[in-house]
Amino acid sequence: QDESRKISDRVSWGFQKSIARGVVLGNNCIWGYRKENGGLTIVEEEAEMVRKIFDLYANENMGIRAIAKLLAEMGYRNTSGKPLTFSTVKGILVNPKYKGFYCGNKTHKIDFRHDDIKYLPKDEWVVYEDNEKVPPIVSPELWDRANKKLKERSAKMISSDKTSYQNKYLYSGKI
Repeated sequence: QDESRKISDRVSWGFQKSIARGVVLGNNCIWGYRKENGGLTIVEEEAEMVRKIFDLYANENMGIRAIAKLLAEMGYRNTSGKPLTFSTVKGILVNPKYKGFYCGNKTHKIDFRHDDIKYLPKDEWVVYEDNEKVPPIVSPELWDRANKKLKERSAKMISSDKTSYQNKYLYSGKI
C-alpha cells in the first residue's frame, strides 16, 4: 500500500511538472485535434465541425440540443458511431483550447486507492494563451461570445423566474 502511495505521489508530481512546462495532458479524444509531441495539431475534418458548433451557437442563436440534432442529421458521429450528445457539444463550447489557450490542472485524484476524481474550481486551473502548442480553431472573440451566451442561458434556466421556459408550450411545467 505504501508503494502504491509513493507511485501515485510520483505520478502526481510528474503531472504538475508537465503542466508547468505546458505539456498537453489528458486523453487523445479532443474534437478537432490530435496530440503530438506534448502539443496539439488541428485535424481539419473535425475542426470544421467545431467551427460549425461555435457559429451555430454564437451567431445563429441555436441551442445545444438543436445543434446536436442538426449535426446528427448532417452525418456527424462520435467515435463509437453514435450521434453527438448535449454534453459533447457543451464540452466543446466551454473548452478554452478551442481559442488557443492551454488549460491544465482541471482535475485532481482524491485518493490513490480509488478512481474518484475531484474537479478543481476554475481559479485553480492553469490557463494561458499558447498558440504554439494549442493552435486555435475558433477566434477568441467567437469563443467569448458563445460562452457569454451560454452563461446567460444557464443563469436564465436556474433563475427563480422560469416563466419563459415553462410557458413555451401549453402543458409545460404541469407534470
